[in-house]
Amino acid sequence: MFELSCTPGLLPARRSAPRPDPKLPPCPLCGATALESAYRFAEDISHDCDCLLREEEGYYRGLRRLWRGRVCLEQFLASVPRRYRGFTLEGYVREPANAEALAAAQGLRPGEFLYLYGLPGRGKTHLAVAAARRLAEQGHKALFLGEAEYLEALYRSIRGQGEAPDYRSVEVVVLDDAGKIKPTDFAYQTLYALLEHFSSEGKTLLVTSNYPPLQLARRLAGGEAEAAAAIASRLTQGYVLEVGGRDLRAAQGSLPPPGG
Repeated sequence: MFELSCTPGLLPARRSAPRPDPKLPPCPLCGATALESAYRFAEDISHDCDCLLREEEGYYRGLRRLWRGRVCLEQFLASVPRRYRGFTLEGYVREPANAEALAAAQGLRPGEFLYLYGLPGRGKTHLAVAAARRLAEQGHKALFLGEAEYLEALYRSIRGQGEAPDYRSVEVVVLDDAGKIKPTDFAYQTLYALLEHFSSEGKTLLVTSNYPPLQLARRLAGGEAEAAAAIASRLTQGYVLEVGGRDLRAAQGSLPPPGG
């Protein structure tokens, strides 16, 4: 009788089972967790379920939709200032004075306008970013533009010092802190062009400001009645809501950048 002896290192290593990777999109049909793997496209992702075998067409269609949402969300968050990236609708502090604005943000659909105004610190930026985030997760390309930073980027691009943000290539834009900078002809023309583009193309625009829309329009237009009317008509073509309630910055004991 012969005895088999095994020398360590001579036998092939046993392959370990793929580990779950919750960072990847779950199964679009049953919600099963994705498995860790190397991938380049949505079709390379696998899940701990049999949905691919049972309903291949629906599985891949849903997976591509989820993958697009993941990519659009990453691109949107890359444009959002770091301190705003965690803003979600679930994390917003609901009060009677902001309940209507929260409901509008929760129900915002592609192609609609949302104008939020009120005193600083009431959560306007939070609502706008969170609403745009939800649309990005659904697969809509989104972009965050702080008014002052956007105009500065345009100035730099004109001087050949960089590229300006391209809002024409996206479906959703958050225009934050509208009316904060000193009115100029350049600011008026630039912001009017943005408003006209989103209005004529049926895209989604979310604007936050300390000013009601007519006051903002007059400020941007420098007192020119016709120009102010043109701006106001575009700002007010969707939901126009005042965000009230407590000063959330003071309540949290911190002072994030302007815009909330």
